[in-house]
Formats: sequence, structure tokens, C-alpha cells
Amino acid sequence: MKTKVSDLSKNKKSRKKLHQKIIVIVPENVRSQPQLKRHRVVTTEEEKEILKYLLQKEKIPSENEINEVLNKLPQGWNIQRVKMYWRNNKNKGNNI
Repeated sequence: MKTKVSDLSKNKKSRKKLHQKIIVIVPENVRSQPQLKRHRVVTTEEEKEILKYLLQKEKIPSENEINEVLNKLPQGWNIQRVKMYWRNNKNKGNNI
């Protein structure tokens, strides 16, 4: 069986087109999935009053201090959330 150089280049072009069609199909499937929205959790005034004790600390509160505050907070709070709250609010003037 004989082949010409021009036949080889034609085969390459058809392969590229096939490959491009496959790439285009994948993003369409991804786009059809609904995007998850992030929900913002608002801290209530009661929770802020409980957390005010931790904002008075210069350094990040210890595990024991956080656990004491967690006992007073509602169920949705955990150690990570308390630390994040402390980091976000320690320099905002809330610790007066």
C-alpha cells in the first residue's frame, strides 16, 4: 500500500477537527451544572456579646478559652469558625 505525503497531512487535519469537537463538548456539560452559591452567615448580637471576651485577647485564644465560649454559643459554631471570627474582628475596634 502506497501513501503520499499529502494524504498524511489530510489525516492530521481530520484528527485535529475530531479532537476539537471533543474539547468543545466537555465545557458544555460543565456549564449545564448549576453553580453552588455561598451563603453568608450573619453573627447575631447575642453571639457578638459572647465572643466579645475573645476579642480582648492580643494573641489568638487558646483551645480551652475557645471551648469555654463554644459552650455558650449556638450549635452552628465550631473552633474554626470562632478563630475565623477572631481574626476578622480583632482589629476592628470591637474589643473596647
